[in-house]
Amino acid sequence: AAPIENPLSGDGCTSDCQVELGASCTVNNNGINICTVVCGDSSRHTSEDCDQGGSNPFCVDCLIVPGATCTSLTLGESTDCTSNCGDGRWHEATENCDAGADNGNEASGCTQQCEPLSAAHVCTGAPGGIRVCATVCGDGKKGADEGCDDDD
Repeated sequence: AAPIENPLSGDGCTSDCQVELGASCTVNNNGINICTVVCGDSSRHTSEDCDQGGSNPFCVDCLIVPGATCTSLTLGESTDCTSNCGDGRWHEATENCDAGADNGNEASGCTQQCEPLSAAHVCTGAPGGIRVCATVCGDGKKGADEGCDDDD
């Protein structure tokens, strides 16, 4: 009988039948060797978009969250994922606001880190577009541009 080939790497077992870095292999009840990679071990495998280990809001279940960018995508190494904050497109999963080049300006109400300037700022806008923040008179939260706000 011809030998069975293992053509795919990235599933925990290399194409030359070696256990991949960060993978584990076990034998199931049918005597079949099953290899799996471990998502969250800080070692990126070909079956993962990213792997930063632990908790990262930009790499969830080893998938890059929409609105995030990852660097250091070398196999076997940890990835570095961050928000696309400042591109002028609000990414709901990774940002609270994004006014593009106006981030950090009082008029946008959005910081350089895509967060509202203060707890008094309320943000509006649709995903994929600019989302700015402003204080709301009458909400009981005094913003820097308000002399008072007594919630009535």
